[in-house]
Amino acid sequence: MRRQVIYTKASILFFILFFSAACTFGQASKTETLIAALKASPADSNKVNALNALARQYIIEGRYIAADSVLSISLKLAKQLKFSPGEAQTLTNTGVLYWYQADYPNALDNYFKALRIVEASGNKNMIARALANIGLVFSSQGDRQKALDYYQRALKIKEEIGDKKAATIIRGNIAEIQKNAGEHEQALGSYLTALKSAEEMKEQGLTGLYLASIAGIHEARNEYDTALSWYSKALAIAEKIEDKVLIAGVSNSIGGIYTKQKKYAEAERYLSAALKISSDVGDLDSKKNAHRELSDLYEQQSKWQLAFENYKKFTATRDSIFNEEKTKKTVRNEMNFYFDKKQTAEKVAQAKKDAIAQEELKRQRMQRNYFIIGFLLMLTLALFIFRGYHQKKKANEIIAAQKKEVEQQKDLIEEKSKEITDSIMYAKRLQDAILPPKSYIDAYLPENFVFYQPKDIVAGDFYWMERRGETTFIAVADCTGHGVPGAMVSVICSNALNRAVIEFGITDPGQILDKARELVMATFSKSDKDVKDGMDISLCSISPSGEVEWAGAYNPLWYISSGEFKELTADKQPIGKTENAAAFTTHKISLKKGDLLYLFTDGYADQFGGEKGKKFKYKPFKELLNTNAALPAPAQKTILAEAFHTWKGNLEQVDDVCIIGIRI
Repeated sequence: MRRQVIYTKASILFFILFFSAACTFGQASKTETLIAALKASPADSNKVNALNALARQYIIEGRYIAADSVLSISLKLAKQLKFSPGEAQTLTNTGVLYWYQADYPNALDNYFKALRIVEASGNKNMIARALANIGLVFSSQGDRQKALDYYQRALKIKEEIGDKKAATIIRGNIAEIQKNAGEHEQALGSYLTALKSAEEMKEQGLTGLYLASIAGIHEARNEYDTALSWYSKALAIAEKIEDKVLIAGVSNSIGGIYTKQKKYAEAERYLSAALKISSDVGDLDSKKNAHRELSDLYEQQSKWQLAFENYKKFTATRDSIFNEEKTKKTVRNEMNFYFDKKQTAEKVAQAKKDAIAQEELKRQRMQRNYFIIGFLLMLTLALFIFRGYHQKKKANEIIAAQKKEVEQQKDLIEEKSKEITDSIMYAKRLQDAILPPKSYIDAYLPENFVFYQPKDIVAGDFYWMERRGETTFIAVADCTGHGVPGAMVSVICSNALNRAVIEFGITDPGQILDKARELVMATFSKSDKDVKDGMDISLCSISPSGEVEWAGAYNPLWYISSGEFKELTADKQPIGKTENAAAFTTHKISLKKGDLLYLFTDGYADQFGGEKGKKFKYKPFKELLNTNAALPAPAQKTILAEAFHTWKGNLEQVDDVCIIGIRI
């Protein structure tokens, strides 16, 4: 997992250089040649292309400040000329520049701006490039599903237009995701196919990239000698084409293997070289990995001071890449792109509806006027003879009009309901982004189940997980309300937990809850209303030795140790505004392999059902868990789900449900 970003960084640069529709200079062009070509170009589209070519060369050389200056000039000129392909190309290269410096939100912002432009032009080649670049950002942030989604969309277009080179690169990026998901056989087959294509196309950069990727799979299998052989081939090509990012990444990998083989001198030589190169070019990911590998190296040699210093630099670099604000900005950029796109379409559709409605209103008024004139004539001529007949007819017309109005109101309500549902579904997608992926939980707590069933599309219940060192923090929380209000509170509370652990570095569960309460109340204190929302929670930390520390707000912890079902009682106060607030209590227990932990909210026990329509309650809930505790985690989840739906029957679900079971 540590070296995942190295290879995707190499792929994105190759993708930009080889598949730029507006590029007029080859990869082998040197800086002096590009500068000379730039001076000879008039202030037209050719100059925009020349500026982009020079900026890309600066990026390859690690001269990021120079690249940024050139791209700023290019963007300004492209806008003046109204040269949209050049503007899109400049935005794309600016995204590459930010991406190389691990500034993922700004990279994503520029890629989405480029995508808007090329979608308007209908240029399939450039649309596919923009989609692939967006996929690379999400891949670098570990968002596998979003990365795969954008890659597949890009690959489909590239295959349609017959772009073999770009399709090969995208398949290589998909293979990287397969490798990081542990699907080694599938990833190895994909890389070997991509390597063969790269060699046939005589693309040295891609060849080096896929050689390194294949080496990474052998390293993951502990086949170190085979891995070193592949890495050596990759390093030779990287040095030949002077790709400093790939050199740093492969050097990190070789140094890491030598550390595992206890060849400390060789390891230090490669890792020190990787650190110097990544520092020179500002490649934060490779720099982060180098510090981590050096920390491991010095720790094995009992050089504790050097190990500690490198570990501090590793965490500092890592935190500068992945922090809460950058993650929020990344999500916000994607949300703004689709919101703007949807809003534009809705405005056009609404304008058409308004025009049709005006014509219909005009027609109805004319009909009404004709009807009134005719009706008055008829009324004057036959007032006494047809009085009863006209009264009945008028009543029928009123009923028909009322029926029509009711039908129109029904259609309007259905339309608005659909719009609201669509918005809530998108909100669910955003809320899902704060939940830890199942693969992340499985990586550190292999024997677990998560039974998560919101009452509505979005939920007030949520579960949370964070990893610090060898300790795993996991929690189940129940925020005030459910549906959209509950979901909004859950985002605030999840953010508070993240900040308590990541930003403030707190590891004691009781102190984490204290800090979370402080942060939640600080958020709500900005309002001039008396907001009393918050959450109930069950939070524990688990060490590899089986030592568990736990704290709870209203929600208890159940656990089974040596076959005995036990309970830890929570503090009777919420995470939020409360009278006589006290510090949360941290409980400590020691568990053995095979013991079980259960964290849950009150939704399961409070569900109405059965023959008499009563609550399920906690005692039967506890008996159900205890009876099935010996079963594997997936089987326990299945039984819980079946029991819940059988008990509920045709009754409405009354609250969100969230249960996590963990076998130590």
